[in-house]
Amino acid sequence: MKQTTTFFAALMAVFLLGTQPALANAPASTGAETGIKFGIMDLDGIMSRSAAGDDILKTANAKRKEYEGQIAKEEAALKKQKDDIIAKREKMTEAEFETQRKAFEKKASDAFKLVQERKQSLDYGVNQSMKKLREEVLKITAEVARTRGLDAVFSDDSVILAERGFDISDEVLTELNKRVKKIPVNFTLPKKK
Repeated sequence: MKQTTTFFAALMAVFLLGTQPALANAPASTGAETGIKFGIMDLDGIMSRSAAGDDILKTANAKRKEYEGQIAKEEAALKKQKDDIIAKREKMTEAEFETQRKAFEKKASDAFKLVQERKQSLDYGVNQSMKKLREEVLKITAEVARTRGLDAVFSDDSVILAERGFDISDEVLTELNKRVKKIPVNFTLPKKK
Protein backbone atom coordinates (compact mmCIF):
# COMPACT_ATOMS: atom_id res chain seq x y z
CA MET A 1 0.00 0.00 0.00
CA LYS A 2 2.84 2.41 0.90
CA GLN A 3 4.60 1.74 -2.41
CA THR A 4 1.38 2.38 -4.30
CA THR A 5 0.82 5.66 -2.44
CA THR A 6 4.43 6.71 -3.06
CA PHE A 7 4.15 5.79 -6.73
CA PHE A 8 0.96 7.80 -7.19
CA ALA A 9 2.49 10.77 -5.34
CA ALA A 10 5.52 10.66 -7.67
CA LEU A 11 3.30 10.27 -10.72
CA MET A 12 1.11 13.19 -9.66
CA ALA A 13 4.19 15.34 -9.03
CA VAL A 14 5.49 14.56 -12.50
CA PHE A 15 2.18 15.44 -14.16
CA LEU A 16 1.45 18.50 -12.00
CA LEU A 17 4.91 19.87 -12.62
CA GLY A 18 4.44 19.57 -16.36
CA THR A 19 7.22 17.04 -16.90
CA GLN A 20 6.58 14.61 -19.71
CA PRO A 21 5.86 10.96 -18.77
CA ALA A 22 9.38 10.01 -19.92
CA LEU A 23 10.55 11.94 -16.82
CA ALA A 24 12.50 14.53 -18.81
CA ASN A 25 15.78 13.93 -20.54
CA ALA A 26 17.82 16.50 -18.60
CA PRO A 27 20.08 15.26 -15.81
CA ALA A 28 19.18 16.26 -12.25
CA SER A 29 22.03 18.75 -12.05
CA THR A 30 20.70 20.94 -14.90
CA GLY A 31 17.05 21.02 -13.84
CA ALA A 32 14.06 20.18 -15.98
CA GLU A 33 12.17 22.72 -18.09
CA THR A 34 9.81 23.22 -15.16
CA GLY A 35 12.59 24.41 -12.88
CA ILE A 36 12.03 21.47 -10.55
CA LYS A 37 15.08 19.30 -9.95
CA PHE A 38 14.73 15.81 -8.59
CA GLY A 39 16.78 12.71 -8.04
CA ILE A 40 16.14 9.07 -7.41
CA MET A 41 17.92 6.55 -5.22
CA ASP A 42 17.89 2.86 -4.35
CA LEU A 43 17.42 2.96 -0.57
CA ASP A 44 17.39 -0.82 -0.09
CA GLY A 45 20.42 -1.25 -2.35
CA ILE A 46 22.37 1.42 -0.47
CA MET A 47 21.60 -0.20 2.87
CA SER A 48 22.51 -3.71 1.73
CA ARG A 49 25.70 -2.66 -0.09
CA SER A 50 26.96 -0.37 2.68
CA ALA A 51 29.78 -1.32 5.03
CA ALA A 52 27.48 -0.79 8.03
CA GLY A 53 24.69 -2.89 6.50
CA ASP A 54 27.15 -5.68 5.77
CA ASP A 55 28.44 -5.50 9.34
CA ILE A 56 24.90 -5.69 10.76
CA LEU A 57 24.22 -8.85 8.74
CA LYS A 58 27.55 -10.45 9.74
CA THR A 59 26.85 -9.68 13.41
CA ALA A 60 23.34 -11.12 13.11
CA ASN A 61 24.61 -14.28 11.39
CA ALA A 62 27.23 -14.81 14.11
CA LYS A 63 24.55 -14.40 16.81
CA ARG A 64 22.23 -16.76 14.89
CA LYS A 65 24.95 -19.45 14.85
CA GLU A 66 25.50 -18.95 18.58
CA TYR A 67 21.77 -19.34 19.22
CA GLU A 68 21.58 -22.40 16.96
CA GLY A 69 24.35 -24.00 19.03
CA GLN A 70 22.44 -23.34 22.25
CA ILE A 71 19.23 -24.69 20.77
CA ALA A 72 20.97 -27.81 19.44
CA LYS A 73 22.25 -28.54 22.97
CA GLU A 74 18.72 -28.14 24.34
CA GLU A 75 17.33 -30.46 21.65
CA ALA A 76 19.99 -33.09 22.41
CA ALA A 77 19.23 -32.91 26.13
CA LEU A 78 15.49 -33.26 25.43
CA LYS A 79 16.04 -36.24 23.15
CA LYS A 80 18.23 -37.94 25.77
CA GLN A 81 15.66 -37.28 28.52
CA LYS A 82 12.85 -38.66 26.32
CA ASP A 83 14.89 -41.76 25.42
CA ASP A 84 15.71 -42.34 29.11
CA ILE A 85 12.05 -42.09 30.07
CA ILE A 86 11.05 -44.53 27.33
CA ALA A 87 13.85 -46.98 28.27
CA LYS A 88 12.89 -46.95 31.97
CA ARG A 89 9.12 -46.89 31.44
CA GLU A 90 8.68 -50.61 32.18
CA LYS A 91 10.44 -50.29 35.55
CA MET A 92 8.56 -47.15 36.72
CA THR A 93 5.41 -46.84 38.69
CA GLU A 94 2.62 -44.80 37.14
CA ALA A 95 3.35 -41.93 39.56
CA GLU A 96 7.09 -41.94 38.70
CA PHE A 97 6.30 -41.97 34.99
CA GLU A 98 3.84 -39.11 35.38
CA THR A 99 6.41 -37.06 37.33
CA GLN A 100 9.08 -37.60 34.68
CA ARG A 101 6.64 -36.94 31.84
CA LYS A 102 5.64 -33.62 33.41
CA ALA A 103 9.29 -32.67 33.94
CA PHE A 104 9.99 -33.49 30.28
CA GLU A 105 7.01 -31.44 29.07
CA LYS A 106 8.13 -28.47 31.21
CA LYS A 107 11.65 -28.71 29.80
CA ALA A 108 10.27 -28.97 26.23
CA SER A 109 8.03 -25.96 26.86
CA ASP A 110 11.00 -23.96 28.22
CA ALA A 111 13.05 -24.94 25.16
CA PHE A 112 10.28 -23.76 22.85
CA LYS A 113 10.15 -20.44 24.73
CA LEU A 114 13.92 -20.15 24.38
CA VAL A 115 13.68 -20.65 20.61
CA GLN A 116 10.96 -17.98 20.37
CA GLU A 117 12.97 -15.58 22.54
CA ARG A 118 16.08 -16.08 20.42
CA LYS A 119 14.13 -15.40 17.23
CA GLN A 120 12.58 -12.25 18.69
CA SER A 121 15.99 -11.13 19.93
CA LEU A 122 17.54 -11.55 16.47
CA ASP A 123 14.67 -9.76 14.75
CA TYR A 124 14.71 -6.94 17.30
CA GLY A 125 18.47 -6.38 17.07
CA VAL A 126 18.56 -6.37 13.27
CA ASN A 127 15.45 -4.18 12.95
CA GLN A 128 16.74 -1.57 15.41
CA SER A 129 20.15 -1.41 13.74
CA MET A 130 18.68 -1.21 10.24
CA LYS A 131 16.40 1.58 11.44
CA LYS A 132 19.46 3.54 12.62
CA LEU A 133 21.22 2.83 9.32
CA ARG A 134 18.18 4.04 7.39
CA GLU A 135 18.18 7.27 9.42
CA GLU A 136 21.83 7.82 8.49
CA VAL A 137 21.09 7.16 4.81
CA LEU A 138 18.23 9.66 4.86
CA LYS A 139 20.41 12.33 6.54
CA ILE A 140 23.09 11.90 3.89
CA THR A 141 20.46 11.88 1.14
CA ALA A 142 19.17 15.24 2.39
CA GLU A 143 22.72 16.64 2.33
CA VAL A 144 23.36 15.35 -1.20
CA ALA A 145 20.02 16.78 -2.33
CA ARG A 146 20.92 20.20 -0.85
CA THR A 147 24.38 20.11 -2.44
CA ARG A 148 22.93 19.27 -5.85
CA GLY A 149 20.06 21.71 -5.44
CA LEU A 150 17.42 19.00 -5.72
CA ASP A 151 13.83 19.81 -4.83
CA ALA A 152 12.80 16.17 -4.32
CA VAL A 153 14.32 12.69 -4.13
CA PHE A 154 12.20 9.68 -5.01
CA SER A 155 12.84 6.06 -4.15
CA ASP A 156 13.72 4.13 -7.30
CA ASP A 157 10.92 1.64 -6.60
CA SER A 158 8.49 4.55 -7.09
CA VAL A 159 9.90 5.53 -10.48
CA ILE A 160 9.19 3.52 -13.59
CA LEU A 161 11.70 5.17 -15.91
CA ALA A 162 14.39 7.81 -15.47
CA GLU A 163 17.67 8.81 -17.01
CA ARG A 164 20.76 7.67 -15.10
CA GLY A 165 21.71 11.26 -14.32
CA PHE A 166 18.88 11.40 -11.81
CA ASP A 167 20.27 8.51 -9.72
CA ILE A 168 22.16 9.68 -6.62
CA SER A 169 22.53 6.20 -5.06
CA ASP A 170 26.29 5.84 -5.62
CA GLU A 171 26.97 9.30 -4.22
CA VAL A 172 24.93 8.56 -1.09
CA LEU A 173 26.55 5.13 -0.68
CA THR A 174 30.07 6.56 -0.99
CA GLU A 175 29.36 9.22 1.64
CA LEU A 176 27.65 6.68 3.93
CA ASN A 177 30.65 4.34 3.75
CA LYS A 178 32.97 7.24 4.65
CA ARG A 179 30.93 8.22 7.70
CA VAL A 180 29.34 5.03 9.02
CA LYS A 181 31.39 1.83 9.09
CA LYS A 182 29.51 0.09 11.87
CA ILE A 183 26.24 0.32 13.76
CA PRO A 184 26.07 -1.67 16.99
CA VAL A 185 23.48 -4.44 17.15
CA ASN A 186 21.78 -4.88 20.52
CA PHE A 187 20.04 -8.25 20.81
CA THR A 188 18.63 -7.54 24.29
CA LEU A 189 14.86 -7.35 24.13
CA PRO A 190 13.29 -4.45 26.01
CA LYS A 191 11.71 -5.30 29.35
CA LYS A 192 8.00 -6.00 29.20
CA LYS A 193 5.85 -3.64 31.23
